[in-house]
Amino acid sequence: ESHLDAPEMVQFRRALDLNPNSDEGHYNLAWIYNHIGLLDEGLQEGRKAFAINPNATRPLFQIGNSLLWQGKYQEGFDIWRSIPRQAYPEFLGSQTAWALFQIGRKDEASARIKELLKDYPEDAGGAFAGVQAILLAAAREERSAEDKIESAAKKKAFGHFHHTAYWIASAYAWMNKPRL
Repeated sequence: ESHLDAPEMVQFRRALDLNPNSDEGHYNLAWIYNHIGLLDEGLQEGRKAFAINPNATRPLFQIGNSLLWQGKYQEGFDIWRSIPRQAYPEFLGSQTAWALFQIGRKDEASARIKELLKDYPEDAGGAFAGVQAILLAAAREERSAEDKIESAAKKKAFGHFHHTAYWIASAYAWMNKPRL
């Protein structure tokens, strides 16, 4: 059975057969596609959801994700920037900072994370610390990067920790440490 035959995928596609104007159906397909690496499909479904309901921010998350993971960092950043900050700030903030890092605006990325930590010091999923670890590793501040990795790794219970795990792995890659 492929991912495309998973019960959730079949159900959402069936729901869209019955109601092709369901922004929720398109959003959920975009979410799944992005999580299994079908980024073109995720982008397409996210755009469909947003076209149906242009007042919704959730489709923008999926559009931004598709673009970022395709390496279209400026386009992804532009989408993320259009989402109100209070809409899931930890996720939005870490993704935006990562996009800034990828387009060479490292100081701005660092400042964004520091600003967000003032408002959300709990860093629920460790994403802020994970992006800080990348920034520090890229600046060759390995000891500080490892401290941030340790801080981020303590947040494993959070549902979107897989994003934090990616930031941690990226920081290790920047430090040329393929093994822990």
